[in-house]
Amino acid sequence: EMDPINEMEGPKFDNMTYSISDYAGILPVSNTLLDDTDQNLISYLTNWIAKKSVVTRNNLILNALGVLTKQTIADTDAIKDVLNVELDPAISQNSIVLTNQDGFNYLDKLKDSDGDYVLQPNPTNPTQKLLFGKPVVVISNRHLPTEGDMAPVIIGDLKEAVVMFDRQKYSIKTTDVGGDAFKRNTTDMRVIEREDVQLWDDEAVVYGQLDISGTDPEV
Repeated sequence: EMDPINEMEGPKFDNMTYSISDYAGILPVSNTLLDDTDQNLISYLTNWIAKKSVVTRNNLILNALGVLTKQTIADTDAIKDVLNVELDPAISQNSIVLTNQDGFNYLDKLKDSDGDYVLQPNPTNPTQKLLFGKPVVVISNRHLPTEGDMAPVIIGDLKEAVVMFDRQKYSIKTTDVGGDAFKRNTTDMRVIEREDVQLWDDEAVVYGQLDISGTDPEV
């Protein structure tokens, strides 16, 4: 009481440079097909474009993470070391385990000394698997390839690791008279999104490589 209050340390700010790029494409759809089909083709293509947009963003994130130094993950104990020691506890609390199909297939087959699978279903989302209580997220081998026998295992809080600069949510416009659509009797769907992804906190994630050539010891 009545003592002077000390000044507290405030946050520090850094400048970050980013460059917004346009990602765009035109998808022509035959008007004859649209007239003859009894399916809602435009709705299907809209959903397909939304998936393509997710892939575009994922690739930007993976490219940003790709500059990190990769470290060997020998076994599942090494993953525990990352979660328990290498990552800050505040980061580890919200971490995920991101891998590709090869890495997931390897982890999904691991069993403990009692014969139980190491990966467990998420009680709140049975379609998702957990490793030591952390969500396991799987990316296609096509977009996150395995290097030899080393499958990528990215561990950490990606929302803290990278920053996305989004200047325009993907937009879709259609025309059956503009551009070449009138000449070729098509409905053209134009998609544009504008964004960039930059690495922000390189201590919020560990880019590991898991050797999937051998057999993991019992855990």
